[in-house]
Amino acid sequence: MNMPHKYSTVLLDWDDTLWDFKHNAFVALKEVFFRHQLTKYFADFESFYELYETHNKLLWKDYAAGKIDKDTLQRERFMYPFRQKGVEDERLARSIGDDFLETTIKQTGLVAYARELVEYLHTNGYQLIVLSNGFSEVQYRKINASGLASYIDHIVLSENVGVQKPDPQIYSYAVQLANAPKEQVVMIGDNVETDIKGAYDFGLDSILFDPLQEHKDNPYATYRVIGLKEIENIL
Repeated sequence: MNMPHKYSTVLLDWDDTLWDFKHNAFVALKEVFFRHQLTKYFADFESFYELYETHNKLLWKDYAAGKIDKDTLQRERFMYPFRQKGVEDERLARSIGDDFLETTIKQTGLVAYARELVEYLHTNGYQLIVLSNGFSEVQYRKINASGLASYIDHIVLSENVGVQKPDPQIYSYAVQLANAPKEQVVMIGDNVETDIKGAYDFGLDSILFDPLQEHKDNPYATYRVIGLKEIENIL
């Protein structure tokens, strides 16, 4: 049943909710791997990617928890794979990291039905606010390149606020920016800890985007969907 008047504002996670981060990052990383001829260090791209991705996930978790800063994350996610091969070259790691960010920004792949959902929400009068932990020098350019920027009313990035999701302060900042009562604000995201529990702890309803169906019994989400199109039945 549609509830068009229950909410006035939608907070939207960006990476892996609207912008297909996993696919885009994979494509960009593969380009960078061969451009820098990294086969001299790694048997193939797959072995490099496995080392990178496993450690990168841990670093982002620590970053969201405030255990490490941005510089550490950006340096260590590329230092780690080389370190496993006995190479300790920070200049090389930073060069690859910089190239990766620039190459990633050029990728425009969206999650299935992301464009249609954002257009639907905009057409139906919802105020749309992107709420992301992504780096400011990257996120603005990704959003502008995505074709969705014209539908977004505000962009709230953790770097600019000074705290990461799930810190309540970033949700408080977004709600104040929206100039809407909490009960009229809903968060949409794919990350249980940063998006969904963060919203729950601040007192907001949320929609968990769970395409792999890994969180069927999540206690924090108000709603759970497998595909973004299902959100039109909620909003």
